[in-house]
Amino acid sequence: MGAQSGIALTLTLGSVLGCGCAPGSGAGQISTTPVPSPSLSGESAVDTGGRVSDLEAHRTQVQNDTEAFLAHRQQQAAAVEPTIEWTMPGRDTSVGSSTTPPPTTEPPAPTTTMTGPVDEPVTVAASSTVVTVEDADASGQLQQAMIDFSRELYVSSTWSDRPLKELMVLASLAMLDPERAIDPQAIPDLTMEERSLLATMQKYFIAIGTDMDSETNPMLALSTATTELQRRLKQTPDLELPTLALCTRVGGFGDFDEWSPKTDQKHYSFVAHTSQPVIIYLEMEGFTSNLNDNDLWETVTSQHLTIYSDRDGIPVWKEDWQSASDRSRKRRRDYFTVQKFQLPRGLSVGRYQLKVRVRDEKTGAETEQNIPFTMTAGVLN
Repeated sequence: MGAQSGIALTLTLGSVLGCGCAPGSGAGQISTTPVPSPSLSGESAVDTGGRVSDLEAHRTQVQNDTEAFLAHRQQQAAAVEPTIEWTMPGRDTSVGSSTTPPPTTEPPAPTTTMTGPVDEPVTVAASSTVVTVEDADASGQLQQAMIDFSRELYVSSTWSDRPLKELMVLASLAMLDPERAIDPQAIPDLTMEERSLLATMQKYFIAIGTDMDSETNPMLALSTATTELQRRLKQTPDLELPTLALCTRVGGFGDFDEWSPKTDQKHYSFVAHTSQPVIIYLEMEGFTSNLNDNDLWETVTSQHLTIYSDRDGIPVWKEDWQSASDRSRKRRRDYFTVQKFQLPRGLSVGRYQLKVRVRDEKTGAETEQNIPFTMTAGVLN
């Protein structure tokens, strides 16, 4: 730019010098006497009679002003903050400017200082290319993006009939920042089961994110977290016995004849020392049926019997686990078992408790229930 300004000023100066139209200089001659020009410094013009003419004074002033202007521009260029320069390999930097210094054998150390909201400059060098770039605050940008995304997800969930999908995605953000974990108990319009599932999945995401931040192998981290997730999701069903009775006959589900002699307390009554045969009928809910190798729905349960004396609570008789299995082409909705046994002959007069324990062999779920009964001395009507 300095060279171009000098050329422009030189051309202007030449034009000014050519304006002294002497006699016989060419067509269009206006006057034989030079036209006085105003002096930039304001000095008075003098004639040529032993003094400097106005034209010479003007020429000298223009040259002085030009040199002063160029010197000022050079000072400004030196004071301007250096800009980023790209030095491409194999490029001749001396072409196109006579003021460009010749290339040196070793590139000078970069002295460019970046200004702006950054902590420190970052210099990136590749072969002979030296670049200084601004270190963007990626962490802050990510945090802001997560905040905006979380807000949109939560708003979307409040308008959704099934908000669990949006909330699951929201919980997954805890993998990047565990401190942004949501509180499932604080989210309205969720069932207890949905809150439990949301909390379980969020723990899964946090475990993955924590392990991947460490030196743990990623495959091992995923495997460990997934195993724990499966353990948490594997809920033991609530095995229940809605109907439990001592019977004399059982024809099928809900078809049975209950033992009729009972005491005033509605307890079953038996004659002591008679070894009375009894049928235990029970209906089960919460059982599990799985398809076996023959494509049949299979249900397998076990029962354990124990008789306790009401006097001291000590078990006086027990029978080990007995298994019962059922197979059907269609999945069972109703399930019952029948077990025959004889009351021990050694039971004397008194009150007893028959504890029936039931176990689902598919899941390991267990439940138990007591049947109170009384042994009497006389003959029951």
